[in-house]
Amino acid sequence: MRAWRPSGTIVGFHLDDPVAGLPVLSHCGDEVCAPRHTIAWHQHDRFEFCYVAQGRALWRLGEGPVAQETGQMFIALPGQRHQLADRPHESYHILYAGVDLERLGPRGRELARLLVRRRCNLLPRAQEAEAILRGVVRQAMTPQPLQAQVVKGLLQTLVLLTAQRLAGMEGGLDQPAHGPHSYPVQAALACLRAQAHQRIPTAELARVVNYSPGHFLRLFKKEVGITPADFHLRWRLEAARDELHQPGRSVTEVALRFGFSSSQHFSRAFHQAFGATPRQDRGRAQDRG
Repeated sequence: MRAWRPSGTIVGFHLDDPVAGLPVLSHCGDEVCAPRHTIAWHQHDRFEFCYVAQGRALWRLGEGPVAQETGQMFIALPGQRHQLADRPHESYHILYAGVDLERLGPRGRELARLLVRRRCNLLPRAQEAEAILRGVVRQAMTPQPLQAQVVKGLLQTLVLLTAQRLAGMEGGLDQPAHGPHSYPVQAALACLRAQAHQRIPTAELARVVNYSPGHFLRLFKKEVGITPADFHLRWRLEAARDELHQPGRSVTEVALRFGFSSSQHFSRAFHQAFGATPRQDRGRAQDRG
């Protein structure tokens, strides 16, 4: 095994031939890369799986550039020339492994054929890959009993995850039925929906998804069209509206239950959203019922 730190790596390292007796894994690494980091044109004789845990990486292929966001997996096919970050970029955290899929049994061989046939280089929603690749690197760092078996098992899990995501792409499961948003935004939306009874600061949401507040806010507005605060206000009002339609609920009780400071504040926000006061809206619902 040869371990070294590539130029431009802030923290981390690259391992060649990391696990004795396991030729299925040619190399692996865990690097936080500085803005000056770059890798010249190169290619491998096997598949390379690269996951961005934080930030954004820019790849160049013969077919054109590929921008890789946090939570996505870039896959370089055998013999496919690729280059990383040949122009200024932000720092990013990447984990990767070179894998001979043909040595990973029938599922590995099937995945290899599928990736080559579809020329698939970017896999969305691959967040589970972070733990898998981190496990591979951790195991490779220190020789220990059953090391080769554990690493091979992790790589087989990576095969299953990749096949699952490809099936989802083919079946349309990455479309609006599962949510059209990136993983950080999906996680933030789930958090907002689960907390309809209180306000959640944007900075707190950013910490949940491990983003800076500014980066998170830009991403959320780009994908959802409004700020997290505006989305959460609308969500709370919708939940409060449903509550008001239940018998025995006072406007003040519902206002306080859903995090509004007073019934007056609640009524103003409600009227702006639905064009009627809470009492008017409840009366219309009762008339329809």
